[in-house]
Amino acid sequence: AEHGPEGNANCWMGIFTHQHCCLANSTAQSWVDTMTGSVDTEQFYAMDEFYTDAQYGDDFGYYSTGHVLKSGPSKAGLQETQQFAHFTTYPMALSPHFARVFCRLLFMMWVLLEERTPFRVVEMGAGSGQLAYDVQECVRFNALGIDPPTWRRWTAAFEYVIMERSPALAKRQRERGLRVVSGDAQTMASCEPVLSALAASPACIGSGVR
Repeated sequence: AEHGPEGNANCWMGIFTHQHCCLANSTAQSWVDTMTGSVDTEQFYAMDEFYTDAQYGDDFGYYSTGHVLKSGPSKAGLQETQQFAHFTTYPMALSPHFARVFCRLLFMMWVLLEERTPFRVVEMGAGSGQLAYDVQECVRFNALGIDPPTWRRWTAAFEYVIMERSPALAKRQRERGLRVVSGDAQTMASCEPVLSALAASPACIGSGVR
């Protein structure tokens, strides 16, 4: 009640017993209930199950709660960026330069594929969406300095979509104008929604499709 699914710090510090923790975190589904109540006593709680619950559990998953992101300092002439609250990644720390290096690689792949149209890029689990945002800005404004005729063909062919499992992160990504499809990329079958959405939609550059 008082602490809810986030738990009481005394539980994590080992001061309370299991029974005290259950009382201190009495909600419809406390972390203690989730970790013990849904697991058969004859069955071991597998590491992959714990890892999935810790990240994406509906009640208190790290990515599901929406507290993973915070606003970062705005850059001159640019909108305020999104940063992770507890750690950072290269696309965020080196924005927009990291994305431009990646975008150059994508462009080279497109050329080697004889300017395939459409040229589809799927990012699975995009976090803050910084990489997706910077890559699309790089393509849109020709930051690579490609000759105009080739650049026009490149922008016409280029598609970028995010496959995101966390509803909270997907919401943040869409707020940045990014194209997001909800889904879990753990199996090939779970990727079908993304492939279907790509096949049925126009390129995201300049289309406004999210």
